[in-house]
Amino acid sequence: MDAQERSRRAAAGLPIAEAIAGPVWARLGDPFSDRIRAGEFGTPTVRDWRSQIERISEDLGDLQARRAVPERLQRAIAENPRLQPWNFMLDSIFRFYATSTLVLVYRDVDRTKNTVGLRRLLDDIARHPGELTRERFRKLHTGSELPAQQTADPDSIASFMLGRDLENVYTTFADTSGNALDVAAINADIDVLVTAAENVEAVRHTVYAHRAAAGPKLSSIDLSEIHALLDLLDRLVNKYRMLLLYQPLMGGHTPVDQTNWPEILTFPWVLPRERDTSVPYAATPDLVRRLLQAMPDDERRALLREFTE
Repeated sequence: MDAQERSRRAAAGLPIAEAIAGPVWARLGDPFSDRIRAGEFGTPTVRDWRSQIERISEDLGDLQARRAVPERLQRAIAENPRLQPWNFMLDSIFRFYATSTLVLVYRDVDRTKNTVGLRRLLDDIARHPGELTRERFRKLHTGSELPAQQTADPDSIASFMLGRDLENVYTTFADTSGNALDVAAINADIDVLVTAAENVEAVRHTVYAHRAAAGPKLSSIDLSEIHALLDLLDRLVNKYRMLLLYQPLMGGHTPVDQTNWPEILTFPWVLPRERDTSVPYAATPDLVRRLLQAMPDDERRALLREFTE
């Protein structure tokens, strides 16, 4: 590195090193890392794209978390014949989930002006590929347009390898020139998304969001089709997180459930008296038996010892 380049980097607040690679600066608390994570070295358009993909990703994570409820209920119903006849409460749970999910996933194919959704974001990227040339992609994630260079310094090996990985990521998005985004590939992703959402969009418009005189019946879509679209969204959002944030979610957008929400379904309901007090009915032998069966083994044994010893 010559003296002129060192001076340029010092004036710009860039790290002065023989090897430049964005991921090597990704240390928490490092001032330069904070500037990278904030997207400071991207254009205003790219910073807006980054904000959009983060919002889309957060909403998708919430959708995937809520998806666990009907899926686990479906498994419980399949394993228990007594739950399989039509039930108003279960029907209401599934219907409300389907309705709300149809409305929420529609946002990612909505082209309405000023909405935030995956289709509009990809359309915008495809229309403005010059915002993320290879050099601009490199600067966004490293602070420098220079590629990582391997030197004799052992400390630069990790920087070079990380920088090489960064270059390989861009290659997966690049056209045949290797230095610009492949617009045809982005448009292909849009086509896949639009095709997968056709029935979801039609049911949302003609059944739920509006009340059409003619159109699909309620039975025209099921949860598996809605969830197939969610899975596609998961893959595409993760893909473009890598381009814009260099932060893929290794396990996708489904968070680890830290709660035991199905526990509420393992206890029988105890109804209050008809005179509207909070005093429950006296427990029958059958109710006591079911309560004991629902208790964890160690708690049941401790309770029985209390009455038998």
